[in-house]
Amino acid sequence: MQCGLKLVLLSALLVLLGFSASAAEVVISDDGRQIQINGDGTWVQLSKDRYATNADGQRIRLKPDGTWSLLGDVTSPDSSGQTALTPISAALESTLFLSKVEILKRRIERAKSTHAQVRTVYHLEVVNDSPADITLDDSLSTKLLPGSSSGAEFEVISVSYPTGLIKPGERETIEVVADGAPRWFGVKAMTLEVPAGVLGNRQSRVLSKIMSDVERRNVEDF
Repeated sequence: MQCGLKLVLLSALLVLLGFSASAAEVVISDDGRQIQINGDGTWVQLSKDRYATNADGQRIRLKPDGTWSLLGDVTSPDSSGQTALTPISAALESTLFLSKVEILKRRIERAKSTHAQVRTVYHLEVVNDSPADITLDDSLSTKLLPGSSSGAEFEVISVSYPTGLIKPGERETIEVVADGAPRWFGVKAMTLEVPAGVLGNRQSRVLSKIMSDVERRNVEDF
């Protein structure tokens, strides 16, 4: 009987550990940056925006371009006497970042020579912190602008996403496949420009992933 109880408790513990390991939480760092903490021990900086509180007790979102937006009032102090931060979901626009960028290389045998076909895949994360729905459709392929820090631009082949609607508070991954890739030398980062208003962003955003974090893979087919 005791052995059976121990097995049940062990199973429950494993389930809880598995859940916590996969969970992710969005927090504000001590220097006011928005950070995602993953259950696997890694973290991702979601944006370069900073946060502050004005004299009236309202939360302010400070953007790298020198502009700011009002988030709302801070909540009341907690039991420790510290004032809690307004949730990120109270922001007025979406949060965008590249979770992953891949350069895929496919070798093609032609007669006595070998050619390579290359594509770049951008994994664009959209966290809808705005109060309105974000609608996704085929026009994204003509609006998103993939490129690199060296000034190169690449044509979008396809854009895919799980659903066509991101409701306030929800998150979705958009996969952008572009034709070609830059030569590795002299390029510091891969970039993806999101024009103003395309994904709940008020201003144009240029997202980037440094080349040391870009994954390279050989594939049989695209």
